[in-house]
Amino acid sequence: MRNMKILLLIILAIALGECRAKPTVPVTHEDIRDVILMLVRVLSATEDKLRRHELRERSVSDITKKMIYNIDKRMKTLDPVIGAATRLDERITDVEKTLFVNDIKDNNQMEEIKNLLVDIKTSFPMLIDKVKADILLELKSNDEINVKTLPAEESSEETTETSTVEEVISISNKIDVLSSSIQQIQDELTRLKNEQQNTQELNNKFSSYIDKFQVLLTNNENLLKKFETKLGDDEVLPQDDTQLRWQASITQALEKTENDVEDILEEVEHTNIKTIDLIYQLEKKITNSENTIKEKLETIAKETKLISEVVIPNTEDLDVKTEIMNVSIEDMKDKLSQIDSEKSIQKLNVQLNNSQTLLEEYEIKLSEYSSKLTPLMQSIATEMKNDQCTKILQGWYDIPLIYLFQILLFSFGWAKD
Repeated sequence: MRNMKILLLIILAIALGECRAKPTVPVTHEDIRDVILMLVRVLSATEDKLRRHELRERSVSDITKKMIYNIDKRMKTLDPVIGAATRLDERITDVEKTLFVNDIKDNNQMEEIKNLLVDIKTSFPMLIDKVKADILLELKSNDEINVKTLPAEESSEETTETSTVEEVISISNKIDVLSSSIQQIQDELTRLKNEQQNTQELNNKFSSYIDKFQVLLTNNENLLKKFETKLGDDEVLPQDDTQLRWQASITQALEKTENDVEDILEEVEHTNIKTIDLIYQLEKKITNSENTIKEKLETIAKETKLISEVVIPNTEDLDVKTEIMNVSIEDMKDKLSQIDSEKSIQKLNVQLNNSQTLLEEYEIKLSEYSSKLTPLMQSIATEMKNDQCTKILQGWYDIPLIYLFQILLFSFGWAKD
């Protein structure tokens, strides 16, 4: 209103100045009327502008009140986020401590296992030397006893020699088994080293995730600082579009931080579960390896006894059957000398030819059988280390029974090709 009064006074002063400058021109009532109408129009225009400015100020004040209310709500919702962040920091520190303790335990266990292996390697040749010395002492003692005994006890000496040979073979087999078990233990140790390396890689990944989480926390702190600075700026207020964009960016940043925090928590739990499972599996595998070594030693001793019990009677049966075949051939020759007729001689010749062919086939099959026996005996020595003695025994039981059945048929003349 003061501005309007000042404008009116200026306009009146200009009008009076013009009137004074031109005294010759008379001022009429119409001129005064026109001036008054012009002043009224100016006043109405200025009032309209003032009303518009007041409406704008009211709308801006309402918008600012709403914004302040929303900002207060956002600040209240951000309070639990700060608490969650502090809790996450505490959990992360606890997890780091547990991982550090587990690493120390794993390293101590690996060092103990390495020391045990070194002791085994150093003591193994000493054990072999002791075993050899014991064997030599036993052989010397047996020789002395044999010299003192009478010559009538030669059979007992042979049995003792065979027993000593068998003992030497069993000891050598046990030594082979021990070497294979040591190799298996070394393989287990290499596997344990690889698993330890995998756990270290998981720890490194977890530390990288922690660094990312710290970066996110710093970004959140920067956003809160910007938020506070914008709250402090009361003079400059943003427009509607900028306000909406700003709110959307803040909500997106908060949602992203929440998602990242949840992912980090899930990965932390997953790594903890993995480390516990790995430790449990390592302990279980160590116990299993010890049990398997003991079981393998027992099974190898039993299987060697079974092989000796099975091989010797089968060879004796083959010798008996060959003697029976020779006796049957001699009987056939005696029958030929007794028979005088030509027809019977021809029939006997045919039977002899058949028997010769059968004998040839029998010899071929015996050669095949011997060719199969040699690789079987070789595979027994090689595959005892790989726990396949049961398969060899099954093959041993299958082959001789078939050929023995055929030998019986050939001996009685019942086989037909």
